[in-house]
Amino acid sequence: MNVRSLPRFSILILLPFLLMACEKVFTTTPLEFLQRSPENMTAEQRMTYAEDALASGDTQAMIDAYNALLSDTSDAAVYLAAQLAIEISGISDLLLGVVAGTTTLPESGDSATITDWIDSNGGADTITYLIAAGDKLASVDSTELSTMDYVYGSLGLALEAAQQDDGSVDFANVDVEKMSDAQDFVEEALANMSEDDPSYAFLDSYNTYLQNL
Repeated sequence: MNVRSLPRFSILILLPFLLMACEKVFTTTPLEFLQRSPENMTAEQRMTYAEDALASGDTQAMIDAYNALLSDTSDAAVYLAAQLAIEISGISDLLLGVVAGTTTLPESGDSATITDWIDSNGGADTITYLIAAGDKLASVDSTELSTMDYVYGSLGLALEAAQQDDGSVDFANVDVEKMSDAQDFVEEALANMSEDDPSYAFLDSYNTYLQNL
């Protein structure tokens, strides 16, 4: 996996997308509502609870909200569950760390090095929630997805393709069909974007990165 190119193309371009994706997390929310159990809420109340949990940045509240949405099958609920899974995984903070220079991506394509990097930056929880987010984002109306949705979603799909029976990740031994799904997810987005779109260059570069996994 050629990951050295990722910081080069993303340092300046990636930050605005990350900040926009995280903007709702840094808002004020009525925390009292999060003290309620979502088990007996209506579908509409569960959505409000999940939105407040996402805005709060409270991991346990987001986990509770995520679990409460699992039985809701509307696109809006599935998309919100995906956003919760992304935040719970910690991938947003991890990529912001890469941009800020406080977190370093592995420099080689050695599968063991990549696995060690994942283990030291969230491990099993990061993998589990990102895979869930990828599956959910791939199942909703694509017109609602942002550039970062495609990045996180395809990363989750790629992790699913590389996940082994014991739960570990090995990009040297992937499910070819699932990896193709991850790559197609990004390419579909590019096919529906204008090359003049400011996010096109970023997503195109990310697609190259994904192709080299």
